[in-house]
Amino acid sequence: MNSPKISFRLESALYEEVSRIAAANGKSMSEAARLLIESAVIRRSEEMTDTQLQLVERRLNYIEKRFSAFLVKIAKSAARTEYFASTILLESAGTDEQGMRLREFFRDEAEIFAVKVLKMKSKEEADSTDFVLPVNKGEAA
Repeated sequence: MNSPKISFRLESALYEEVSRIAAANGKSMSEAARLLIESAVIRRSEEMTDTQLQLVERRLNYIEKRFSAFLVKIAKSAARTEYFASTILLESAGTDEQGMRLREFFRDEAEIFAVKVLKMKSKEEADSTDFVLPVNKGEAA
């Protein structure tokens, strides 16, 4: 076998320990040293992998918190947009039956939305991802 060679010196106590390990496993000193180095390299790479996984986990937690905050901002923006759109529509609505139905619809939607906002604020607003804008009139949580 033609492979790179390495030679090094060991302190007496370490040399005796490697010699004892080699004898107990029926290996030569070279084989024991090679196996010990390989196991140390494998253990170190596993430790690095654990550290890298912890780093990825911390980054994902940070991204999740930022995304939750982003969702809250989107919900607030949608609520503002709906409010301004309803205000404009109500200003242009007449006093006929269609205008009355429009006013009733927006009043009901505003009540449903207010209930959801109050429930969301009772949980921690920044961490809540359960907030959903109401779709149906009868969807008061």
